[in-house]
Amino acid sequence: MIVRKLITLAILSIFPKTSHAFSTSKSKSYVEVVDPNTNVKVVLVGCLHGSLSSSNDVRYLLESEPTSDAVVLELCDTRYEDLSTAPAEDYSMTVFADDMKDFWSMIQETSLRKGPITGAITLLLGTMSLLQTNLSGFRTGLEFVVAMDIAKQNNCEVILADRDIDTTMERIGRLPSVSLDILKKSQIGQESRHLKCAVFGDSSLPSDAQVNMPQVMVRSKLAIADLARLTLPPILLVSLLTFGASLAFHLPLFAEQETLQQLVTGFSIMTSDEKIDAGMKVFFSSLGDIVPLVVGYPFFALPAAKVIVSERDVCLAEGIQKACEKVSMEKEGPSRVVAVLGLLHVNGVAKKLIENNATPTSKKI
Repeated sequence: MIVRKLITLAILSIFPKTSHAFSTSKSKSYVEVVDPNTNVKVVLVGCLHGSLSSSNDVRYLLESEPTSDAVVLELCDTRYEDLSTAPAEDYSMTVFADDMKDFWSMIQETSLRKGPITGAITLLLGTMSLLQTNLSGFRTGLEFVVAMDIAKQNNCEVILADRDIDTTMERIGRLPSVSLDILKKSQIGQESRHLKCAVFGDSSLPSDAQVNMPQVMVRSKLAIADLARLTLPPILLVSLLTFGASLAFHLPLFAEQETLQQLVTGFSIMTSDEKIDAGMKVFFSSLGDIVPLVVGYPFFALPAAKVIVSERDVCLAEGIQKACEKVSMEKEGPSRVVAVLGLLHVNGVAKKLIENNATPTSKKI
């Protein structure tokens, strides 16, 4: 895998590997709350899926206190089974070819059962994931695999809290109806707050009961390297595809920018009528860039965030509470549940738990 090795070497030369350590509480990747009904401590670990830094966080939090009584994973039965049967060897071209065969079979089945729209969305997301995995060398769900291994070693129960992947994909295929539902119920403000909470936190939450996603992703050199390794391949891929399409179809990608530059450069020597015409051209050109963003926010960004993040936050919080109840029934005395979640879910799940009277702990690492 020459491309993957070149990317990895380039990134590691900029961000050399460092030993694992938690940063300040402001950039910590986890929060701790206590469920008052069961007196069980809950640790919510936020992960950048597939990254080495996040798998190190999971390992540290599970091994630092060997008293974890249950591990809750942001997985459904289908995804858990896929990770459990995944090969342990390095991600080679042979493994990639096998994944492609399985992936294509899944796309065909999804299209037949859920319709062509859901099938197309699954194809788009899955293709990006496969290419990202192949180029970066990371296995999907690395942090979950680490948690599953440690739980097995410690005879710790694993609880799956996410809703079924088919349900989520079906909801993604119905994004237009989800967006209309948001508009009908005047929930744009509500869903915007949910999205802001997921990324930056919420002023209604205690400072030690939330994470700041941008700060977490750059909290260490290893985290920055992971972020680059996970995002650089798709960015390069999209750039190459765009450039290739422009060459193949002779698209004037830079013609508009050159025209605008010429208008600005010659503005001082234009007549009044010419200045008005130039101003209108600049205005409508800028409007053409802004309109897709304005329209895309309520009709795509918010519905996608609702389906992928906030709806699943509810499922995950319910699963964690059930895990606390189960642990408290099986064990007397102090108990601990560790939940391995995506970064975007930590604040929303913490908020749901706190709304149910859970209290943040004061411990900081």
